[in-house]
Amino acid sequence: MRVVSERADQSLIRVNRALAHFRRQTERLLAGAEFGVAPRQAIGAQSAATTIYDSQDAILRIVAIGEDFSIARLVERMDQILPQDPTVLKLWDAELARSGDAWEKRSELWKQYLAVDIGEFPGRDPLRGFIAARNAIAHGLGSLTRKQLQKKQRIVGSLNAAGIEVHGEAIVVNASHVEECARVVKSFIQWLDSG
Repeated sequence: MRVVSERADQSLIRVNRALAHFRRQTERLLAGAEFGVAPRQAIGAQSAATTIYDSQDAILRIVAIGEDFSIARLVERMDQILPQDPTVLKLWDAELARSGDAWEKRSELWKQYLAVDIGEFPGRDPLRGFIAARNAIAHGLGSLTRKQLQKKQRIVGSLNAAGIEVHGEAIVVNASHVEECARVVKSFIQWLDSG
């Protein structure tokens, strides 16, 4: 797909930078483990824990970039078509304040106002999984939140669609999940930008 907006281009650059940063962190960690002075078992345990945190941080950032793109591009597109009447603009601001904070509500705005059904995005199931992972990381410190636990079966299904397992209440992410998250979010940005 061809990127048509400057915002999409900048968002794709941000995802690539986040992925490159994650890769550098992982390479440094592995290089340090090879030449570390601590016993191999201690280095391995530290590497595993650090890689989990780095993976969580990267997924958090990459999904946030996709989220930022989806709302900012919606606003840009609406600014192009809305009349510049003060009443209309106040109504639009109120709609954004009420509906623009959650992925589901934002998807409804895209569909209602621009006839773009985010549910038709070919990678929607893995994207939903990475969004669920981001929420578990941001609001549950890597474990399912109380809200997610109320609909655990559905959330675990979403996470599984992204290849993410849940052990107890904790999500398990690694470098391969970061790579896939970046691929899915970049694909989403390109898809939404062309819609």
